[in-house]
Amino acid sequence: MKKLLFVLLVVTLASFLLVGCLPGTTPAEGEGEGEGETPFLTIAVDDAVLIDGIKYVACGTHDITVTFAAPVAGWVDLFLYDCVGDYSKADKQPGQHYVLFPNDDRTVFTGSAYFGCCMEPYGVDLKADNPCDQYCTDCCATIIEVGVGECEECYYDDAVIVDCAPPELDLLLRFVDCGDPCDPCDETAGAYMEWTSLMEGVPCEDPEDCCGDDCSGIASWTLIVGDTLCGEPCDIISEESCPVEGVSDCCLYYATEDEGTVCYNITFTIADKVGNVYDNNSCEEGNQPFTTTVCLDTDEVISFNGDSVDWDADDLETDWMGVPITGFCLLFG
Repeated sequence: MKKLLFVLLVVTLASFLLVGCLPGTTPAEGEGEGEGETPFLTIAVDDAVLIDGIKYVACGTHDITVTFAAPVAGWVDLFLYDCVGDYSKADKQPGQHYVLFPNDDRTVFTGSAYFGCCMEPYGVDLKADNPCDQYCTDCCATIIEVGVGECEECYYDDAVIVDCAPPELDLLLRFVDCGDPCDPCDETAGAYMEWTSLMEGVPCEDPEDCCGDDCSGIASWTLIVGDTLCGEPCDIISEESCPVEGVSDCCLYYATEDEGTVCYNITFTIADKVGNVYDNNSCEEGNQPFTTTVCLDTDEVISFNGDSVDWDADDLETDWMGVPITGFCLLFG
């Protein structure tokens, strides 16, 4: 629903985009004095992703290129409005001007601008690069305005949606002994992992998928299980959509009698279509993958993510365990 509202917002914004007169052009033959042609220009934002006809960018600084079909006399200015969730408030929010620099024939102008998800109310001192501020949103519309020459009416507008939040995800997982209980000769000594983002909800209804992104959408997720003696992962599983579920082909071997206990790293990364990844639920730590550890003794799994686990000695497996990665469905604690 939230994503739909933003798409409708941008469609509405696009219907109001105007291209004013652009100075520095030569009147066409037969036109009256003062009537000039409007040169075509394009605005390109580095790393922007086009999804269903709408541009999305990640929160942060991006290079911007404005290209004209003909040389432009005078300065070229770019104005980037602060992010707003409600376009009716756009004229009440402060903005920031950025300088664009021309090439030799003044047809291409380049610069960069900061795209944030924050709006600054009057009387509030807000840092634009603070993604944790209470006045910030996860997915908002921004108008890019380019002015040309010393003329207030000469401008070109474009709209993008700024995606400032990584995907949301919680998991259920368990560990199961690798051996075949029906084969008395199977001496495989270790455990593999199963996981899913589908969780049972209300009886008689479909399971709830605790994986999602309400802005640009899920691009991919990757699970890396264990390390070998040479430092290579034991298993790498990657998909491009929700739900997040699977079974690892990697058997994490039990410890030897001499080792007593052996531990393996498990790393999980999920990203949206503009490149936001799981950020460890902390604005101070930045974009960090979810990393945890599973430990085994000589014949069972004994701990996961620093907590002891219950191992069923009859079925040779752990119970399903909830892993609140972002707290989308599960509570931390």
